[in-house]
Amino acid sequence: KPLDREEHPHLSLTLTAVDGGNPQRSGTVIIDVTVLDVNDNAPVFNQTVYRATVMENAPKGTHITTVNATDADSGSNGLILYSFANLKGNIAEMFYLDVNTGAISVAGEIDFEKTKKCEISIEAKDQGGLGDSSKVIVEVIDVNDNAPVINIMSFSSSIPEDSPIGTTIAILNAKDLDSGENGRVSCAISQNSNFIMKSSLLNYYTLVTDARLDRESLSEYQITITATDSGSPRLSSAKTLSLKVSDVNDNAPVFDKSFYSTSVMENNSPGLSIFTVSATDSDWNQNARVSYMMEETNIRGAPVSAYISINSETGVLYAVRSFDYEDIKSIRIQVKAQDGGSPPLHSNATENTESTQMKNVLDDPSSSNKMRYTIAEELKRGSFVGNIAQDLGLEVTRMREGRARIVTGEGIQYVELKTDKGILVVNERVDREKVCSDISPCILSFEIFIENPVELHRVSVEVLDINDHAPTFQKKEIKLEISESAALGTRFLLGSAEDPDEGINALQKYILYPTENFILKQHSRPDGVKYAEMVLQKPLDREEHPHLSLTLTAVDGGNPQRSGTVIIDVTVLDVNDNAPVFNQTVYRATVMENAPKGTHITTVNATDADSGSNGLILYSFANLKGNIAEMFYLDVNTGAISVAGEIDFEKTKKCEISIEAKDQGGLGDSSKVIVEVIDVNDNAP
Repeated sequence: KPLDREEHPHLSLTLTAVDGGNPQRSGTVIIDVTVLDVNDNAPVFNQTVYRATVMENAPKGTHITTVNATDADSGSNGLILYSFANLKGNIAEMFYLDVNTGAISVAGEIDFEKTKKCEISIEAKDQGGLGDSSKVIVEVIDVNDNAPVINIMSFSSSIPEDSPIGTTIAILNAKDLDSGENGRVSCAISQNSNFIMKSSLLNYYTLVTDARLDRESLSEYQITITATDSGSPRLSSAKTLSLKVSDVNDNAPVFDKSFYSTSVMENNSPGLSIFTVSATDSDWNQNARVSYMMEETNIRGAPVSAYISINSETGVLYAVRSFDYEDIKSIRIQVKAQDGGSPPLHSNATENTESTQMKNVLDDPSSSNKMRYTIAEELKRGSFVGNIAQDLGLEVTRMREGRARIVTGEGIQYVELKTDKGILVVNERVDREKVCSDISPCILSFEIFIENPVELHRVSVEVLDINDHAPTFQKKEIKLEISESAALGTRFLLGSAEDPDEGINALQKYILYPTENFILKQHSRPDGVKYAEMVLQKPLDREEHPHLSLTLTAVDGGNPQRSGTVIIDVTVLDVNDNAPVFNQTVYRATVMENAPKGTHITTVNATDADSGSNGLILYSFANLKGNIAEMFYLDVNTGAISVAGEIDFEKTKKCEISIEAKDQGGLGDSSKVIVEVIDVNDNAP
């Protein structure tokens, strides 16, 4: 019956020798058996899945959790070493695993915005290569370490002063990379009663007028927009917009006096400067350029221009003729000051104008409709994605004249909008595994922004996987040391291959060759990762095959099918399963009587097929009778027999000596040495 050290590490037996006399007599000896351990138990984790949390930006060395596996074996067979398995991305840079204790701690920067959750495969192996696997799920807790970012999508740097209340000045987007309350953003403007912020879509805001503007009172505004998150402490960022108020012709020229009076000596010279009138206009530029003219009236049947002229630019009045007091004593004229606006305004006439407000589709719930397209990864630049104009029901001219463009928060714009055709095309080659890693489905999201009037349309493009990666193993070679006494059914963890593709293109199965001693078992973890282990089905014999070389192949399900291989190098460890064997059952030798001490007689020899300490043999006499021990010496290491004391032919003519050869595990063999003593003439008659 097989021994099991884990059940019975010590056995105590009694050996009794019985004679046949009457009364019968007997003798006993206690046999104390210490069962030596072999590596027949694999480590076992106390949990299949460990869950832990860590704050982002946690300092290096911060303890996260400790995994624990136990091994029923003892000594070096029960010594467990922990390791990461099939690391993805930069996991090795973020976490440190103590190979002896299983403690996991922070090794580098942990950024919630880059990695929200880490799934880490852990292996525990003993010194014989037996192992178990487990998974650690680490949730990264967000801290408020990112201030909101304001992105100005549209801005009118100049606005007419007669713009109606509610006119849109700017459209902006405020985003915060943090999550939850840390990423919830609100926008406000600096204290200014003339403008307000409105929001109809999440994280999108419009800046609109809230009062009538008057350029003549204030011609330029500095509007500071502040975006603040809801974290603790709150973080904020600000952006200042410089808005100029453009002039409209809303002010008529105004004379510095309403009535002018002057006198002219009669008999004056024609062309004499009589007087200067002056009017000012508070508008700007062309709207403020004042021209002077006289109202058409008649004096004594003749037009006023026959008597007086006026310089339209300077307002200087001139006498056209020489005046005769007896003929005309006074002239009353009406001068009109008119500006250069369109339409022009003058002192006795005013006109108000209005302009229509820009349509704002951000207030239209339909703007939240999302268009969705699908493309395969690795498409060439310029490849067709979709006819966005047709799908949105827009004319191409509308997109072109509205300066339609893509707005995205990503650093790389993978999709381009061709406004001349109203289509979306690939702008940069998309590697699904690089862009989305293990996130599925892989979605590229962006907005299409159109001006005059403003429209915002959300678009998502799903990137489909192609079979562009073969399964790969982290190591080129897996080295295992397995005891030849390993029990049938013992399992050896081989780990898993990595294939960044997904679905049918991902890893599907493993193949092991050759399968003389081992069969392959395939398993799936809760996260879907497939891993392999080999199971011993035929006993190992180090003396026949000290080394085995096997090939493990990982195969995906794509078309064409791709595969990756790893060599499994098995070193078969020796156990003491072979006893020493003498090369002769009987050795015969002669020795001269009175031979001096140390004289060599013969050498016995036994061999042991085991290696190392298991093959180390020690020789000894067995069941010595008489004075044999005084006559002969046996070297315990070499088996050499030599003279130890006086040998007298007259007392002993032949000696039969039993010899035992034993290894370090107590296994042994026996042989016999017959020594003939040769007489010498050492006695007188």
